[in-house]
Parts: sequence; C-alpha cells; structure tokens
Amino acid sequence: MDKFTAVIETPAGSTQKYRYDPKQKSLSLVKRLPQGMTFPFDFGMLPDTLAPDGDPADVLVVSEFSTFPACHVECRIVGAMVVEQSSAAGLPPDLRNDRFIAVSTASQVYKSIQSISDFPDDLIRQVAAFFKNYLAQEDKEANIKQILDAQLAKRLLEQYKTDMNERFLYEIFIPAEKDGETHHLSSHYTWLRQELVGRFGGLTIYQRSPAKGIWEPDNEARHTDDMIIYEVMADNDAAGYWRWLKAELEHRFNQQEILVRKACIDLVQ
Repeated sequence: MDKFTAVIETPAGSTQKYRYDPKQKSLSLVKRLPQGMTFPFDFGMLPDTLAPDGDPADVLVVSEFSTFPACHVECRIVGAMVVEQSSAAGLPPDLRNDRFIAVSTASQVYKSIQSISDFPDDLIRQVAAFFKNYLAQEDKEANIKQILDAQLAKRLLEQYKTDMNERFLYEIFIPAEKDGETHHLSSHYTWLRQELVGRFGGLTIYQRSPAKGIWEPDNEARHTDDMIIYEVMADNDAAGYWRWLKAELEHRFNQQEILVRKACIDLVQ
C-alpha cells in the first residue's frame, strides 16, 4: 500500500486558514473564514510536489480527529478532485487547483477506505460544497471537472512530483509608464511586486531603456519602449502559474502580449 506524508496547514474545525512555507519551515495566517464556516477535515500540502497553481499539491486528510498546524501525517491517497478555479468575469482564464483526498493511516473509522468511491456520498458532497463555498468568499468559482479514484489520483500526483534542486530564472518584461501619462498603472506595479515577493521571497527589478521591437517583412523598428524587468529565481517550474500570471498582467496593463522568459539555471559548484 502506497503511503504519503502530508503536512497539515489547517486542522479540522479551524476557522482560520494557515499556509506552510516549506522553504522557511514556517506557518503564516492567511485569513479568517466567515462566521459558521470551518474546515471539515485536516487540510494541508504534499511536500516535494508542484501543482499547476505554483504551490505544493493540496490535500484533504480525512480522519475522525484533528491534528495541528505543521503536523506531519502519514496517509494514503484515495482520490482527487480535478478543480478549475475561475475569477470574476473579464479576468484571466481558469487556473487548475486540484485537491487530493487522503485518509490518515491512524484512522480507525476510515481504515477500510481504499478509494474515494468507498466514502458515503454525503461526505463527498460536503467536501465539494466546502471547496466551492471557500473560493466563493474570494469571488472565485470552483468547477469540479472530474473526481478521480485512488489509482488515477496517484498517477496525477506523480506528475506533480518535482526535483527541488532544479532552479529556474524568470524575467517578466513590463512597459514603463511614459512621461505625461497618468499614473494609473502604479497599483499594478505594486501588485506585481507584492505577488512575486510573497510567492518567491524576493526579486530583482531593473529598467532596460530603450527596448526596440523589429518585425518582418522589412525589418524596420516598429515600436520602442522603456521596459521594467522583474526577475525571480524559482526552485521549480510551475507552467500553470506562469500562464495565469502572464494573462493577469496582460489584462492589468492592457497589453496584447507580455513577455515572460524562462531559463533553467545550472549553478557553479
């Protein structure tokens, strides 16, 4: 029987959402849930994985008890919900945000559960309703595209396992505001800085001036812009997250195309 270790971020019954940072090995408080809403079971992440949203894979650990934040729980994967998370109308496209379902190996009540179909239907409906209501508080919609059994869920999890030693350099090219323009973009520059620092722990910002674009057929310069480049180092490649961020930036800066460049970094030992 395959066994996995889950790191619990938010215990069952909690009205606060916590997030575990595997690099810093620390917990942070994310938010408080609305009155009357609590986590139905322990919720956390699966170490050494990377989901399409750029975070470690989410896991709900079912048992008859609750643990505590940062507790390591041995469990077996019994299924998964393939979830597409969409934002308000007019914002960038959907983002995959799958939820794996596991059972604690210490559980006696659920020790016979080997696949998600072994659960009572009411329990699965309860879990699905919780995830939908949770995202609704953020003006997002959870579309459960598919429910996977244990075998398919573990196959999906294999795709999310990652080499934590591999590093990538990302460069995001953002047009700088021109003289005489209003400063309506300032909030978007601030948002991007906060997003990258919050996710990657730091970044480098520098300006390249001028940047010249040349296109066929006559190879003449068509457009010249000052560019602000946001540069981050990441341990893993999360293609889904970067596609989402690119679309978000194109929407915020009203650009047909925002260049995001990626390079695999081999550090000198």
